[in-house]
Amino acid sequence: MLRSIELDSFKAFGTATSIPLAPITLLYGQNSSGKSSILQSLNMLKQTRESRDSGAVLLPRSKNGVVDLGSFQELVFDHDLDRSFSIKLEYDWEKPIYHPIRRVIKNIGEKSSVKITFSRPTQEDEVSISSIDFYTGDGKIFASFEPAEATKEMKRDLIPYRMERRIPLAAITVAKCSYLTRDAMLWESGFEFSQNNKENIIDALQNSLNRQDYKNNEQHSLLTDDLYETTKDELSQLRKALRFYQSNFSLEDYIERMHFFESKSFIGLDGFIPFGAPTNSWSAPEIRYFKSIRGESLTLNVGRIATFSGRVLDSTLERVFPLGPFRRPPERWYLFTGSNPRDVGYRGDLMPDLLFRKPKVLRETNEWLKRLDIGYKIKIVPLAKRVSDLFEVRLVDTRRSKEVEVCLSDVGFGISQLLPFVVQSLAANNQVITIEQPEVHIHPRLQADLGDLLVEAISSRRDNQFIIETHSEHLVLRIQKLIRNKQLTPNQVSVLAVHRGKEGSEVRKLRLDEQGDFIDEWPGGFFPERLNELL
Repeated sequence: MLRSIELDSFKAFGTATSIPLAPITLLYGQNSSGKSSILQSLNMLKQTRESRDSGAVLLPRSKNGVVDLGSFQELVFDHDLDRSFSIKLEYDWEKPIYHPIRRVIKNIGEKSSVKITFSRPTQEDEVSISSIDFYTGDGKIFASFEPAEATKEMKRDLIPYRMERRIPLAAITVAKCSYLTRDAMLWESGFEFSQNNKENIIDALQNSLNRQDYKNNEQHSLLTDDLYETTKDELSQLRKALRFYQSNFSLEDYIERMHFFESKSFIGLDGFIPFGAPTNSWSAPEIRYFKSIRGESLTLNVGRIATFSGRVLDSTLERVFPLGPFRRPPERWYLFTGSNPRDVGYRGDLMPDLLFRKPKVLRETNEWLKRLDIGYKIKIVPLAKRVSDLFEVRLVDTRRSKEVEVCLSDVGFGISQLLPFVVQSLAANNQVITIEQPEVHIHPRLQADLGDLLVEAISSRRDNQFIIETHSEHLVLRIQKLIRNKQLTPNQVSVLAVHRGKEGSEVRKLRLDEQGDFIDEWPGGFFPERLNELL
């Protein structure tokens, strides 16, 4: 699950501002308070991830994309090009976890964060990454990487990872470790492994030393001076490693040794996503010569952790599904494209194909239309037997004693705007659904009933997450009622009040108790406009 977003100098947010998330997150606030900036930050990263072929590190706008945020200058707070901006995502680790880093991940915590800082030094420069920072579950930074020149050796070492992700060679960029923690808690598992396997490590190093020494002596005359010096350096490192493991080294000694090697780590970047961290010549000899996977257990393995974190970031963004504030108006008939859509499309334009291809989703949608008391059910009607790909989406009026069918385009605008949200909520599984104003053009009673749909969509069998920008009083009242009736818990809901302050937008979480009552006062009162109109 996505736990939080932190924005710093991004659009309306002038200082680092944390946005705590839950399975259901509701964003409230006046117009231009900064609510949309929160969704846009996530949707922009999603758009960039899905446009890897563009070669851009950041893609604020794209033809037929999710968002159009203009230029870098329009993204940065106060349009100040001397500033950089950052987006930090906090998330749960995914399983299975790569074996050698399992113990380290346990020490990092059940959740972790990655912060990406973007900058554009001059008008002539492209948007670039300034740094990528990785955090433990309690918010402490444990590693930072900064862009570096990709050498031939680095690109060579990244080939296996590049092939897996189908990244063009020219698109590969790298980042080198610029900071690495010395926090003992994160190094303890490697230290314990080293102590418990001391004799085996010594044997492996001694055998490697003997082989290298013999090879060097036998082939000395055949080696060039450069190659001979390289081999001599390798022998020297092996001897130092052997002396270290033969000594009575402490945790501090271990950290000092491993930190020296680990701080030379580098990772490959696919845009802003870490994708590979080879173990190569900069690694400590004991890692290279002590049975591959077991050798990696000897140390913190910061490159592997960064890569795994990048994989989780990539997976999280893949699961993000933005649904725009205005869905595409319905048409009188549709031609099935032959695809098998997994979602309704960013503007709801794939909803007809989805219902045409997935009878189960159609059935569940109709069940929920009945529960929501909308008074219609959906019917997919082929227009011709010989042209089976041509079809209509019709609505059957269930309030009449005699069934009357109407075309979706012939009913009120509210139904066509609501349906994509209902269908996506039921078709999705393990998605992060972002949406602006699902209540637009919808009757107040129906706005409240959407709360019941959200409970179903976040249930364990669907496991979705929602980030909703809304102005609906009725929706939050229903959420409170659902908590009071034990259909939701306070931990499943994050109600956030967004308002503009002197240093930019600010976010305040309004906590709920077990009875669904607000613990914190609503800024300016709970929808005071209604009371003002009555007085």
